[in-house]
Amino acid sequence: MAVLGLDIGSDTIKVVEMAGKRGHLKLLNYGIAPTPPGAVANGDIADVEQIAEAISGLLKNRRIKTRKVVTSVQGQQSVVVRIIKVHRVSRSELDENMKFEVERHIPFSASSFIMDYMPIDRPGESPDSPSMEVLFAAAVDSMIEDHYAALHSAKLQPKAIDVQPLALSHSLVEGPDLSGGLEQTIALVNIGANSTDLGVIKDGLLHFPRSIPIGGRSITQRLSEGLGVSEQQAERLKRQFGSMRALPPELAARLKRAAEPAAAEAPTMPALDFGSDLFDLDPEDSSDMGFAGMSGGLSFGDAAGAG
Repeated sequence: MAVLGLDIGSDTIKVVEMAGKRGHLKLLNYGIAPTPPGAVANGDIADVEQIAEAISGLLKNRRIKTRKVVTSVQGQQSVVVRIIKVHRVSRSELDENMKFEVERHIPFSASSFIMDYMPIDRPGESPDSPSMEVLFAAAVDSMIEDHYAALHSAKLQPKAIDVQPLALSHSLVEGPDLSGGLEQTIALVNIGANSTDLGVIKDGLLHFPRSIPIGGRSITQRLSEGLGVSEQQAERLKRQFGSMRALPPELAARLKRAAEPAAAEAPTMPALDFGSDLFDLDPEDSSDMGFAGMSGGLSFGDAAGAG
């Protein structure tokens, strides 16, 4: 059975077509197309029809006929992924308690979100311990509805909607046989146009996920300012050379000169100062901000039956 993997980014839309079964997957097709300007904002779909048209055009251009799709969501203000500690209870009691537990950890209205969760069974953990860890993902319901609407308008059949950090872990660390990441510590850095997803995975467990509101466009803008060139030229230079060490001497000198006035005020490179305070953790937060490498991921409801 063939299934599509779809990534709707603020700059580009990416699709892959896969077939086979776990451990024996085959790439059938893939494609990439620009996201319509303004159609995605802060990770959320802002224009459903434009996104649906872009997806349909991409599939038509790549001659992809598969309709079943798996995708993921992210958002600075609309998606939350956490691990929380709760009193150890039965699954039925946990079902009753989780909505109230989740409400304490989300920044949006308690009446406007949907969620999924899963208890975490860590190796070596005593079943008699008084507390237990639970992974949950919560998202603003209107954001999920817009995501569904775009997929249905593109005549796709959504099978699951995962959360971005867990989707990255599955695809890049675990692999199709789910055996990767054991006895390893791995950092995943996914740099998008407007944001960067960071995840530290140890022994198959994602311990530190974080979304940083800085991406490729920020780098392009800083290069444009530092080199005194247009953003189009800065984008071409970024793609061509890719690192500070590879810059031609004359461009490196121009960037250094542009940074010198601000260097007297702060011992950093202003053109590349991305703000280390973005990584500060809340000292009152006892969560390890991670979740287990689960084979099925989290999905927001029955995607196959969504209308």
